[in-house]
Amino acid sequence: MRRGLPLSLLATILTITLVVAVGGLTNAIIEVYPDGWCTVSIRVPVQDPIVEIPLLGHPTLLTVVDEEGLPLNYTLKGDRILVDAEAADEINISYETQSLTYKRGLVWSLNVSTTSYLLVSVRLIGDPDVVGLSKIPISIREGSSYLELTLEPPFTLDYVYTSPPREGRGEGNNLSYYLLALLPALAIALFILNKGSRSKKFELDSTDMRILDSLAEGEKSLSTIREELSLPKTTAWRRVRRLEGKGLVEVERTRSGSLIRLSKLGRDVLKNRGSSR
Repeated sequence: MRRGLPLSLLATILTITLVVAVGGLTNAIIEVYPDGWCTVSIRVPVQDPIVEIPLLGHPTLLTVVDEEGLPLNYTLKGDRILVDAEAADEINISYETQSLTYKRGLVWSLNVSTTSYLLVSVRLIGDPDVVGLSKIPISIREGSSYLELTLEPPFTLDYVYTSPPREGRGEGNNLSYYLLALLPALAIALFILNKGSRSKKFELDSTDMRILDSLAEGEKSLSTIREELSLPKTTAWRRVRRLEGKGLVEVERTRSGSLIRLSKLGRDVLKNRGSSR
């Protein structure tokens, strides 16, 4: 253990291996770097089409993806995020924040004030010494270059670096950080290129056409389309998202699920197919 952690505290610690879920949320992980920046990772199993998830700190470089790494639509609402997860089995949230830590002299403090999570795991990167804890950890684990403590929030954790750490996250981590910062710009560029190269000829297979034919009857929910066409949940949603990307359908996302309808372009595709027969 670190020299800064009192021996009397060590004697009272029980190391417990837990798998915890409360309100559908597994425990969050916070990686704390020597410059005060934190990487927060949250994994949530999906039980409802719209999932509201509390955040730790103010997010930057926020990514929200499903279990396959595909992006999910979301809306930020103060210290919470509202995720459209109708086709997902799991939500994976990752972001950077500097709002969880502050420094007084040589002592850094991490403050987690939320009560929305039963447990939060804090991974201190760079071999610091823990000099203060507001409560006893549930578990403690040491790696070659980090110390990980799992605590029940809310809590405050104080730590110091007895030897000067490398500034920030080191060259490799800084490179990753800059690459993450470029992702939004790259995504916009790819979108523009894709939009500019879109032709009037759409590569639609029989499943795509069955979905369009079904929507010709009127607006429908995703669950109705799945039942009518006997499609798996994930397949149906991937197809609908692809058709939405081609501009053939419009998707209205509501708290009770997504409503899908043909766009003007989608109606034209069906009309042209009928006239060409």
